[in-house]
Amino acid sequence: MRVYVDFGNTFVFRDLPVERNEEVRTLGAHWDKIRKAWIVPASVLVALSAINSPHQPGDDISEVEAWLAKLRHKILLSEQCISPNGQTVALKNEAMTHQEIGQNRIRYMKRNGLWWDVGVGKTYGALWVAEELFKFEGKSKVLILCPLSLTSTWIEEMEKHLTVIPKVIEIKGAKKRRSRLLEEWKKPNPIRLTFGIMSWDVARRMEEEFLDYKFDFVIGDETGFIKNKAAQRTRAAIAIADRAEYVVALNGTPFISNVTDFWSQMRFLGEMYSSPSFMRFAERYMEFDPKGKTPKEVKEEMKPELKELMGYAGMSVRKEEVLTDLPPKSYSVRWVEPVGDQKEAIDRAMDEFHFAVEAVKKGAETSTQQFVLIKNAMSRITRVQQIGMGWTKNAEGDVIYFKDNAKGDAVLDLSEETRGQKVVIFSRFVEDLWVMEKLLGKAGFHAVSYHGRMPAEHAENARELFVKGNADFFLSQVQKGGFGLNLQMSSTCGFINNWWSYGVRSQAEGRLHRKGQKNAVLYVDVALKNSIDEYLVNSFKQHKDLVEYLFGKRMKEADLIRMADAQSSLVLH
Repeated sequence: MRVYVDFGNTFVFRDLPVERNEEVRTLGAHWDKIRKAWIVPASVLVALSAINSPHQPGDDISEVEAWLAKLRHKILLSEQCISPNGQTVALKNEAMTHQEIGQNRIRYMKRNGLWWDVGVGKTYGALWVAEELFKFEGKSKVLILCPLSLTSTWIEEMEKHLTVIPKVIEIKGAKKRRSRLLEEWKKPNPIRLTFGIMSWDVARRMEEEFLDYKFDFVIGDETGFIKNKAAQRTRAAIAIADRAEYVVALNGTPFISNVTDFWSQMRFLGEMYSSPSFMRFAERYMEFDPKGKTPKEVKEEMKPELKELMGYAGMSVRKEEVLTDLPPKSYSVRWVEPVGDQKEAIDRAMDEFHFAVEAVKKGAETSTQQFVLIKNAMSRITRVQQIGMGWTKNAEGDVIYFKDNAKGDAVLDLSEETRGQKVVIFSRFVEDLWVMEKLLGKAGFHAVSYHGRMPAEHAENARELFVKGNADFFLSQVQKGGFGLNLQMSSTCGFINNWWSYGVRSQAEGRLHRKGQKNAVLYVDVALKNSIDEYLVNSFKQHKDLVEYLFGKRMKEADLIRMADAQSSLVLH
């Protein structure tokens, strides 16, 4: 066996003994017809004994070991903040040590992940690399893939940090317009750093238009959006990244819902870290269900190898490790009691919820039946949360309102206490935002809403009015505004209806408590006594999703969303 090493990306095995073919395949390798070689991901580097025991005549495993040594040396240099070319750009704002290390890892490794907590400077690190590649290597074409709501944030960060004036092209709109903008971005312009920005969903629809293009640098922001291995969005993102010389994945963690999502993150970064086949990856690292079809948990004996692979593929940074000078956070729960018709409706809805919970606890014969029972219980929660904000839906699907709204009154009390300050309010339902916008408007406050039903332009205008304008309240659906936004101009945040995921809650809190925050941040849960709010407050204290807290069962975010869709069928009895 001879080993040829491409230090820029991957390594290959040639002249592999026939009896080793299947062995290397099970490690995640795949056969490249053009190069006529086995292409092997870096995950095998930490399992050398599997391909080198016993030695075969002519084995040159030393080259693989040399590749591994060089990989470790690159990481060491990045940790010492030594630039690959001995030169480093100086952006407008001084970098923190972890940002210097992160950008140097990308420069040395060419493909790496920044798995950093919200607010510690992922965007800064990626922009630093973009300017350095432009100034010292003449690489001028940068493509940013991100959620639609973050495009304006990227433009603001460029203005804040870059010393060069870039050209920015937002690739969006109808098909012809997108194609025209993409062609404009592709035009050679070596003297101008040019960013193309497109949402993950736009990339999904334009995959074929990238087939003939090589990118200098691809930035994937919030790569949790490509967690589903089978989704067209994921396939398109991988196809784009495969055509780039430099790639960075920006996300809070490489594990989005569970370890199965890890493959998508690794594969986005390239064959260097993962097999093109998810099943080969899963067979190596994961235990399967009794039927052998669905991967469940990481094999205990493979955890050290997987951890080492994570260390090569990316850099993890926790907020408490690097932002020691951030002001403190504090939490408060404002318990309110429903009255009148609202109380009667809450009591009935909670009785239905408790009945549904008992049905789950009695058990089900199959996992499908259990899911249906849990879904039914969670749909009762949706009803309780709606009524708790003073509204529900009738049999025709129309929204009807209660005369009393205890939570709305509590937010008005909070608004008087914070008069003159900017306040962020998160909730699960768009209707909640409409209720609060009307109440706050009557009280003399300027409130703007930000949610998933709004056209992108209207959402951006609302954000601008709060961040730079005279809006007092930013009323946001937590599933939309809880990700990617910079809201550190506010130091008070209220939650009036929580989404069931603790991860979403944590992300939302990070919108305020991040680098640049000058004041102590107060998080206020406006909670209804004798309602589902009591369970939510307790589950988040234990850092658990609500389903896990209630039933001891972890569920993917997609399953929670499927359950939440049941709200469309809810009516008031």
